[in-house]
Amino acid sequence: MATLIDHQSRAHARLSGSVASIFTKCTAAPSLWAGRERKATAFTREGTAAHELADALLTDGQVPTTHVAVEGEQVPITDEMRAAVKTYVDYIEKLRAKTQWWAIEQQFVLDMLWHPRPAPEPMFGSSDFAGVRGTVLEVVDKKYGKGVPVSAERNAQLLYYATGVYLWLLQHRPDLAAKIRTVRLHIVQPRVSDTPSIWEITLLDLLMWAEEVLKKSVDDITAGRTKFAAGPHCQFCLGRGVCPELQAEAMKAAKSKFPLVQPKAMTDEELGDALDRAELVSIWLNGVRNEVETRIKNGHAVPGYKLVAKKGYRQWTDESNVPYMLAEKAGGHARDFMTEPEPLSPAQVEKKLKAMGEDPRIVDQFVTIPETGTTLVPETDKRAAVVTGPQNVFNVVEHE
Repeated sequence: MATLIDHQSRAHARLSGSVASIFTKCTAAPSLWAGRERKATAFTREGTAAHELADALLTDGQVPTTHVAVEGEQVPITDEMRAAVKTYVDYIEKLRAKTQWWAIEQQFVLDMLWHPRPAPEPMFGSSDFAGVRGTVLEVVDKKYGKGVPVSAERNAQLLYYATGVYLWLLQHRPDLAAKIRTVRLHIVQPRVSDTPSIWEITLLDLLMWAEEVLKKSVDDITAGRTKFAAGPHCQFCLGRGVCPELQAEAMKAAKSKFPLVQPKAMTDEELGDALDRAELVSIWLNGVRNEVETRIKNGHAVPGYKLVAKKGYRQWTDESNVPYMLAEKAGGHARDFMTEPEPLSPAQVEKKLKAMGEDPRIVDQFVTIPETGTTLVPETDKRAAVVTGPQNVFNVVEHE
């Protein structure tokens, strides 16, 4: 079985590519991030699992068949995940067949932007896929989410990755770097669109962006020449719940006059304007919720709210022996409850037991449901509050 590329425990820069769209627009944002946790969700774990499956397929072609362990939780490999990963892998295989050089998860540092000095703080990352095709540098990023379409056009994260890969090539493959004239950025988001988003930029324009936007933003942050700027990028900022600029803009939007008519009677322009205002308020409220969670974890008592434990996906308590124990309980053979080389998932076994005419509740004695974090609920919720305090708080940086 393949050894998956470990996306989960890899170190990540504070000013990484995944937050480039934030700090290049709002240089004051990083000052709000210290001590604030990016909350893991079932969606982010699924994204990590999909990335690891795709990388395993592209490196040696073997992957687990039923689940991937992510942050202590077993994430099931669904048919939807398999289909999305296959779409991405097929796209990469066609692309790399045309390249003279390619790399999966190419790691890089950005120190050359500050040559001969090092970067003012660690600046590094890795690209999902990069390749050189004649005079073109191809840089691809995989997105598993299906909620928000992501465009490659002027995408700061991809521009960050492309800069890093090009600087790596200058150091390690100057022969290839010397030929590059164009940089082509790709976003592959299979659950949103069958067609990848592709955008081209000249190498000169990329290097100008790296110097005038990326490097300047980092230098301004280092020197304290920062300013707040609210906008759509606030949605992904850890500091949105305590950001004075976002709060001011949200309050302004909340107090502005909405048309006092039913939506059906509103003009197209009025509908669009109302949604823009509502979105800004929603981003701020989500930030407030995140801040409440952070404070409760620090031992504060926020009136009316508490944190309770979340439950994750079911996992086998003894994965290696469970097919034999199930066979003993339900009859049949151990292989009936396996998909080589692993056992079926609990949900798959329940389906199998029903088909055999057996009670699917047999599964219950062989599974455990781990706690996977906390969630904020009203104090009236019947679930017990978790014990919190400063010892439970740790800094979590961006996952690329």
